[in-house]
Formats: sequence, structure tokens, C-alpha cells
Amino acid sequence: MPGSNYDWKITAKKFFTGLFITVAPVSILYAIDFCESQSFPAEYLWVVPFIVALLHAALNAIKHWND
Repeated sequence: MPGSNYDWKITAKKFFTGLFITVAPVSILYAIDFCESQSFPAEYLWVVPFIVALLHAALNAIKHWND
């Protein structure tokens, strides 16, 4: 049984951090495989840098949320 100093928010944060650390590379590898094996329309290739930039900004926001 957790002690009186137990904070369930820290446990939840560690759970979701671990989940994200696992899901992120798998998702990236899946996206790379999809782009290599499927006929990806060239007119939508401009979207990829914006998606990467959005994910990078989101990671930075999460990292510095409580600063």
C-alpha cells in the first residue's frame, strides 16, 4: 500500500511517458514503411515537415509545461 507521500499523478505521468517513449518510435517506423511501400501523393509531401514541426513543438511544450 502506498505511503502518505504517494502521488498518483506522478505514477500516471510516468506511465504515459513510458507509453509515449514506446509508441513514438514504432509510429515513426510504421510511417516510414508506409511511405516507402505505398504510392504517397507527391502533392502532399509538403505536409510532412509541418507534422514533424508540430510534434517537435508539442514535445517541447510537454517538457516545459510546469516551468
